[in-house]
Amino acid sequence: MIELTDKLVRMANQIAANNRRWGSDEENIRRIRTHLWKFWTPGMRERLAESNDDRIDPLVKKAITLESPQS
Repeated sequence: MIELTDKLVRMANQIAANNRRWGSDEENIRRIRTHLWKFWTPGMRERLAESNDDRIDPLVKKAITLESPQS
């Protein structure tokens, strides 16, 4: 189970790194959130949100705690 969390952290941080180049933090958080809700299962998002891993990019931490982009 820890290995899965490590993979999720790595993938989420890659998403943040790919988006960090474009626009403000607020825009990046929105894009990260949209990606996580569009391509990740609810279980993946939940595991990442509950992990409290210090390695998670701060933008990902903010994005994962927000409501679905459709809300």
